[in-house]
Amino acid sequence: MTVDTPTQEAIHGFEIFRHETRIQIVEALSSADVPLACTALASELPDEPSASTQSASSQEQALHHLHLPILEKTGVITYDAETLQITAFNQDRLATLIDATQGLLQSLEAREGYDR
Repeated sequence: MTVDTPTQEAIHGFEIFRHETRIQIVEALSSADVPLACTALASELPDEPSASTQSASSQEQALHHLHLPILEKTGVITYDAETLQITAFNQDRLATLIDATQGLLQSLEAREGYDR
């Protein structure tokens, strides 16, 4: 297994924070017990504004095919696509990604001030 650089860690963090649903997922998981079924998670999340006319199964499909695989790629969750369950939530990994994202933003702000 390769170790991510701080920039790669920040990119993983941005993958989470760039979509409101993924932020809501990690917020929900912070207070939920795992394993957690995709259907249970979908029922805890507010409807996306663009998806307010979609059914609950549509939201579950978005979780299953888009959001949960991305969160698994970042290492924040372990998702079993066969059973449709989140089997692990790694709060330490989430904290690492938050720190890396903040560090990159601070670094960019410092460079911007230097160039002026």
